[in-house]
Amino acid sequence: MTTHPLSIVARILELLLGLLFLAGALLKILDINLFVVQIGAYGIFEDKMLLTMSAFGTVMVEILLGALLVLGFARRFLSIGATLLLLIFLSGLVLYGWAFHDLAECGCFGSIEMTPAVTLLKNLVMMVMGLIAWWGLTLTPKHIGMPKYMQLNSGLAWSISLLISLAGGAYAYQNLERVEDMVDEDGEVRPFARFVLNTEQGELSLGTGEHLVVFLSADCAHCKAEVPALNELVFDDDLPPLVGLCFEDTAGELDRFEMDALPMFPLYSLGNQVMLFFSFIGQAPPRLYYIVDGRSVHHWDLDMPSIETVRDVVLQD
Repeated sequence: MTTHPLSIVARILELLLGLLFLAGALLKILDINLFVVQIGAYGIFEDKMLLTMSAFGTVMVEILLGALLVLGFARRFLSIGATLLLLIFLSGLVLYGWAFHDLAECGCFGSIEMTPAVTLLKNLVMMVMGLIAWWGLTLTPKHIGMPKYMQLNSGLAWSISLLISLAGGAYAYQNLERVEDMVDEDGEVRPFARFVLNTEQGELSLGTGEHLVVFLSADCAHCKAEVPALNELVFDDDLPPLVGLCFEDTAGELDRFEMDALPMFPLYSLGNQVMLFFSFIGQAPPRLYYIVDGRSVHHWDLDMPSIETVRDVVLQD
C-alpha cells in the first residue's frame, strides 16, 4: 500500500513541532530557577509556590506533548489539536504579560532571550505548521495512514512520553533552589537570619540587631542610579548601618558595579542564586529594608527614600 504524500508532510510537521517543544522544555529544565522567575514577570502569580508549580507544569506538559508528537502517537488528531490549544493558551499569556506588565522576555527557550513579539511570531509559525498537519490528515484517506514503522502503539507512546516527562520533572526538581524562611526556636519567621557575612571585623549576622539592607542587581542600570541616594544614608548617625546584597549572574559583575556606582557601604555578592534574590525583591530591584533581629519592619521599592523618610520609620519603631 502506497503512503499518501500528505501523510508524510503531516508526519514531518509533527516531528518538527515535537522537537521544538522538547528543545524548549530542555532549556527550561537546565535553568529551572530562571524559568520560575520568568513566569513571575507575567504578573499572573506572586506566590512562590504557585510560580514553582506553574514552571514544573509547563515543562512537563511540553515534554509530554513533544514526546507524543515525535513518537508518532496513533491518534494524531488529538496530539495536534492539543498542540494548537497549548500554543493559543501560551500566546494569550504572552499578550497579557506584554500588555499589562511590560513583559520583556518570555522564557520560552530558557536563558535564550526572546521578546514577546518574537515569541508570538514563533507561536504563529508553529500554529500554521499544526494546521497544515491537521489539514494533511483530513485529506488523507482513512485506509491510508503513515507506515507502521513511523508510529507506535498508543499505549506504548503514552508510557514512554510519561516516563520522559517524569524524568524531566525529577531532574528540574533536583536543581531547584529551595528558599525557606528561617524560623527560630519560638517559631518566629526571621528571613534575614540566613545572612551571616564575613567582614573585616569578623562575622556580621543580619539576624540580630538593626540594619538597613538593600538588594541590588549588578546588571541593573536603575540600581546604579540609586546608589548616590543610598550613600547619603551611610553618614546619618541616627540610622542603623547599611549593607548591600547584590545579585551577579556571572563572577566579576559585582566588581564592575562597584567601580561604576561607587557605593559607600559594604556590598556582598549573592552569586547567581536567582530564586533567593527574587524572594526578597518583589518585582524588580532595588529594594531597601529596615530590619530588626532578622525581621523586616519596613521596605521601599525602586526609588530609594530620603534620609528624613527612613529616619521617621527607624525612630518610630
